[in-house]
Amino acid sequence: MQCTRSILVLITLLISFVGHASAQRTTATFAGIVADSSGAVLPGAEVQLINEGTSATVQQVTGETGEFLFDYVPVGTYTLKIGLPGFKTGSRRAKLSGNARSS
Repeated sequence: MQCTRSILVLITLLISFVGHASAQRTTATFAGIVADSSGAVLPGAEVQLINEGTSATVQQVTGETGEFLFDYVPVGTYTLKIGLPGFKTGSRRAKLSGNARSS
């Protein structure tokens, strides 16, 4: 019997906005750390950020410290999916808006 471990996503939403001071801010930065349930970081995890309104997907692989960073992401509602062989796929919903900074 194969034991599948779960991925724990420690997400820090670093919402920063790009544009002119008088213009509406329409992009954000989305960052986080992927770790297992014991807190060990998971380098090499595939991270997908899927825009629920447009189905546009961006993806990357976590670095040595388990970190990921998506810059200049349009504001909106997203599904974050994270996968790594030997682990149960994790997903989470996130809303990026022009008014907040979350952690």
